[in-house]
Amino acid sequence: MLSTAFFGGVVILASVLTAIAGLVVARRRIPLPVRERHTTAVGTIYAAVYVLFGLAAGFSLFSVWQEFQTAYKTTEAEASSVETIYRLGGGFPEPVRGQVQQLAESYARAAVEECPCWSRRNRAPTRTHSSMNCGGACKISNLPRMPRARFARKRWRN
Repeated sequence: MLSTAFFGGVVILASVLTAIAGLVVARRRIPLPVRERHTTAVGTIYAAVYVLFGLAAGFSLFSVWQEFQTAYKTTEAEASSVETIYRLGGGFPEPVRGQVQQLAESYARAAVEECPCWSRRNRAPTRTHSSMNCGGACKISNLPRMPRARFARKRWRN
């Protein structure tokens, strides 16, 4: 099966060859005085294309920056929540305290070290990452969970 990169290369190569062929045909079929009269109009068209390219590049940069900021804020909020859970777990009696803090630690460890969405070398996300939509491959979903009712019974019993 052929890859997307191969097809992309073929499309780019075909586009460049078509442009060169069009240039050669136009130079041979259109006389020089006609081409010289239209130079100003072509320059105006190029200026408009440059402006549109600049706008597209600017909006793309803005969109990427917004996505980065959203991911950064989400990551900070998640880390803060895990820290809060760990600290709040310290207020429970000993058997529950250890469980809550161990679960918070294992969640944080799984989010950073065991998730395949993160690069092992530089600990940077390789794609947009959310622990909730990791496609089921993330080990966060495999952490032991204590049902809410069981947790409440243990909490109030001690």
